[in-house]
Amino acid sequence: MKFNEGADYFCAKLAELLIDRKLAPRFPQFLKGQEDAQNVMDYLYRNASAQSDCDKFEFVGWVANELKKRETFMSVPALCELLNKKGYRTNYGTPYDAGRGSYRLVRSAYYRMKNKGEPERAYNVALAFRRPNFNYAYSTDSEETTSTNQD
Repeated sequence: MKFNEGADYFCAKLAELLIDRKLAPRFPQFLKGQEDAQNVMDYLYRNASAQSDCDKFEFVGWVANELKKRETFMSVPALCELLNKKGYRTNYGTPYDAGRGSYRLVRSAYYRMKNKGEPERAYNVALAFRRPNFNYAYSTDSEETTSTNQD
C-alpha cells in the first residue's frame, strides 16, 4: 500500500465499494479525512464561547448550529473531546468519556432548547450528533423525539 497509490487511495476504494453494495451510507464532507475532521474541531474550539459565557447545554446547541450551517454532523465521542478541551465537566466534576452521560447531555440539550421555545435549535441538536456507528445519538419520531440510547 505504502509504495503504490497510498493508504488514502485504498481507503477511498474500500469506501466506494461499501457504498455501492449498500453496506455503508455516503457520509458528508466532515468525514472525508482525518485532516478535515481536525480542521473542523480546531475551528469549533477557536470560535466557541468561553465556558464562563455559556453552560454546557448552550455549548452543545452552538456546536449543533455550526454543524447544521455546514450540513454535517459529529460523533458524540468527538463532542466529548471538544467539551473536555473547553473545560466542561459532568455534574460529578469528571471529564466526558462518551458514555451514557454524554448521550444524556445531548438529550438534555435538546429538551432545554425545546422548552425555551427554540424548536429549530432543538432539531439541530437532534440531528447533529451521531453514535460511532453513525446512527443518530438522539433521533426524532413524528412530533416527539425519543432517546435511542441503549447504553
